[in-house]
Amino acid sequence: MNRHFFRALFFAIVLLPLVSQYNMGLGNAVADEKRDFFEEKIRPIFVKHCYDCHGDGENEGKLSLDSKAGWQRGGERGPAILPGDPVASLLFQVVQHADPKLRMPPVDAGKPLSKSQIADLSQWIRDGAV
Repeated sequence: MNRHFFRALFFAIVLLPLVSQYNMGLGNAVADEKRDFFEEKIRPIFVKHCYDCHGDGENEGKLSLDSKAGWQRGGERGPAILPGDPVASLLFQVVQHADPKLRMPPVDAGKPLSKSQIADLSQWIRDGAV
């Protein structure tokens, strides 16, 4: 048997499982980071600005934002979030107050989201809305 065969065998038996485990660990770290970003940046926005009308049994416009299933299903206007595409996501459009007929949070309900909050929402959606 030649030397190349033994290298390939060594790689298949010893190194491949180690590489796979390492990659799985990286995947878990990325998932944890995305979940942490949601918990630290996005959930507080939803709690403060959205859940009064779109959570905990309140579903104005038939939209619930207190679960992934709720925003995936969407409301009267369709899905609120298209993971990976903030520009096409209705939620992202309405928080920018670009359409005077559809502004969220409503102007009379308090201050609009800050630029940093809107940027965080954009990042969250771009990263898959984890």
